[in-house]
Amino acid sequence: MIADEKSIEVMKSFAKTLFRSLKQNRKTSASKTKRLFSLLPSGLTLLDIGAAGGIEPRWEKVCETLSYIGIEPDKRSSKELNQISRSKKTYILNSFAWSEEAEVEFNLCRKPQVSSTYIPNRKLIDRYPNPARFDILKKEILIAEPLLKKLSPHKIDFIKLDIQGGELNALKGLGDKLKGCLGLEIEVEFSELYESQPLFSEVNNFLLGEGFYFSDFTNICRWERDSHNGYGRCIFGDGLWMRELDSLPLKTDEEYLKYAAICSLYGKLDEAIASWLSVKGEDKDWKEFESILLEQRRIQKKERSKFKFIQRLWSLYSPSSRIHLIE
Repeated sequence: MIADEKSIEVMKSFAKTLFRSLKQNRKTSASKTKRLFSLLPSGLTLLDIGAAGGIEPRWEKVCETLSYIGIEPDKRSSKELNQISRSKKTYILNSFAWSEEAEVEFNLCRKPQVSSTYIPNRKLIDRYPNPARFDILKKEILIAEPLLKKLSPHKIDFIKLDIQGGELNALKGLGDKLKGCLGLEIEVEFSELYESQPLFSEVNNFLLGEGFYFSDFTNICRWERDSHNGYGRCIFGDGLWMRELDSLPLKTDEEYLKYAAICSLYGKLDEAIASWLSVKGEDKDWKEFESILLEQRRIQKKERSKFKFIQRLWSLYSPSSRIHLIE
């Protein structure tokens, strides 16, 4: 018992020191990431399908270097996006992304963020707290369309996708625009929040066929029957898919730099450095690019060593559970 109490005190003390250093590291890392993106010769184009709420926080810190394309069918949200965007170039398209041109029935739920073309699966949802947010208050008919034609002037480098079960349909409507894309972050479900919706396996299999690999989760949401506390059944999450480095479509120095910058933003610094090593040019700015990556990798290794220590302490405190790091 005494040993356990000592372990807990050591863990608390270490955690305080860790959080202080992480706060400083986050500030340093953010400035380095911003500089990294500013060194890209022609910036980077982010396609945001389901753009209500604006640019996702991870991308917000580099938004001034981006060409941002937001896809949002709600004109009220589109107006707000135009007003809040700080990106280098901003394009807001009022479109409902789908695999084909069609009229679709859209279910407007009590909580707007969970509205979907798919019907909420009450059999699952009603087992968990606050199911009323999925109540359908109104239905409306929307004109859905593939995005391929609307995106024809733009080369897409990265895609963020979150449209409540409609992700696979939107992906299928991108056509050849996926071929030049370097990576995607997509919200995926593991259980049917909506009736007959595509789940993680279907999205993953489609992307594997398009030359991408599943890299990691960036967020996991689990529910317990009496609380949305981050524990329990794994319901949905956000996943990162990247194109295989040896199968990049253009294999130019600029493309390798873009790929490295994206990997850096998601904490995949081993892949970022591997991409950098494919660069053949000798531009002085690109040498700075390399030094930033190496410094970020050094900081990451330091953070991970501290996290490993926390893991060991936690295993003493709770041998039956494990903690994981999502970067």
